[in-house]
Amino acid sequence: MIRWTAGALLGAVLLVTGCASTPVQAPIGFSKGYFAGPAKVARVAIVMSEVPKPDTWFPGADCLLCLAFANASNTSLTAHVRTLDAGDELKTLKQDLAALITKKGLT
Repeated sequence: MIRWTAGALLGAVLLVTGCASTPVQAPIGFSKGYFAGPAKVARVAIVMSEVPKPDTWFPGADCLLCLAFANASNTSLTAHVRTLDAGDELKTLKQDLAALITKKGLT
């Protein structure tokens, strides 16, 4: 009985500490003067690809039975998402970014 309790306790401790581990790499940020002026960056390019059509995707539904159940459970959500048009709102994004970059003094 003591071995079983100790094993369960050890398993619980390993499970909890495994979920609480810190990320391996710290976030990398820009230096404060990176966008200070055109001397650092001569030109900035904005590339925007075509926005895909909105659709639903259910992470965790890996097997065929899970996928079928997730799709059947969310048919109304999928039908609504397919009626949305994400491209209209994002078409002006490229011009807005270009205006902001020009306002900062970059080309």
